[in-house]
Amino acid sequence: MVLITMISKILIILCLFITTTAARPSKIEEDGLKSQDEHDVFIMKKSELKNGWCKTLPFKQTIKVDGCLPVTVKNNYCYGQCNSLYIPSHESPLPLFNTCASCLPQRTFTKTVTLRCPSLSVKFRKHKYTYSKRCRCSSVKR
Repeated sequence: MVLITMISKILIILCLFITTTAARPSKIEEDGLKSQDEHDVFIMKKSELKNGWCKTLPFKQTIKVDGCLPVTVKNNYCYGQCNSLYIPSHESPLPLFNTCASCLPQRTFTKTVTLRCPSLSVKFRKHKYTYSKRCRCSSVKR
């Protein structure tokens, strides 16, 4: 009976060891990216792969229209550092893969402000401008 219990414990430990070592990523997967083809081409180390970031920051924007008094409104601008990647092709001058991201507004909407225009025949004028609500790293098409 003691022998059976001991063998059971050894089998459980062996199964746990096999499943944990099988679930571990390879050295290439730990260190970086690899291609999806059968050759497992190493692309870059994880330490070289930086996370892009993009912030939405407030600022005061002055709207000026000829003949009207300037008006200052609250708006947001986008600021950040986004990733880009270029992989050359051996078959053509065009890249095999090319991506470029910029910190751009993700969500915008149009706001309207009323301007006072003392030197024009129409004393008040509505003016539309784009308000940036939120920014993020977004792909730029070339």
